[in-house]
Amino acid sequence: MSRSAKEQITGDEFGRTEPQQLAFNKLHRTLYPFPKGDVRGTLTIDEEIAELKAAKLEDARAFYKKFYGRPPGQWRWWAISTVPK
Repeated sequence: MSRSAKEQITGDEFGRTEPQQLAFNKLHRTLYPFPKGDVRGTLTIDEEIAELKAAKLEDARAFYKKFYGRPPGQWRWWAISTVPK
């Protein structure tokens, strides 16, 4: 587990007893009631901790490749299309 994940978990565990953190979480979940599993949804503190503990480096690499990886030829097309005439 990475250092940043451990720090986030520590902060979340502290937030379990903080009224302001609990109120903000409840408010956000009420105002934006997306279904569980939707990336726009707000997790409960316990759900967030569980997801952080379950996260793997390979999951992050797959996400990056899916959403930020360039398809073959994308950069070449961009370079050719922006050459001044």
